[in-house]
Amino acid sequence: MLEARPKLIRAVVDYIEKKSPPPDELDLGWQCERFQALPAAGGVLDQSYKLMTDMIVAMNVYTAWHGWTQCKPEDQEKWIEFNPHLWKICQNIMKTDTDD
Repeated sequence: MLEARPKLIRAVVDYIEKKSPPPDELDLGWQCERFQALPAAGGVLDQSYKLMTDMIVAMNVYTAWHGWTQCKPEDQEKWIEFNPHLWKICQNIMKTDTDD
């Protein structure tokens, strides 16, 4: 899922690194979370699959990369141990950065 959205991933990372405002998908995901509502009227099956997926990707990338960048170097090993699913996302981001 992450591999198919490199521009969205880069936009989230750029936001965390204070290079740009949050991408719309991240901002909308936060609003949906805050108001406990879906982005459009109706149920889950009435939502745009692409939008829902993009919001999930953006929020997962934010959680992973923000957590990693806030982690002190001496705590990184422990962070990886406690967050293996987030670490996989961070590795994907790091790989993408080296591929550029």
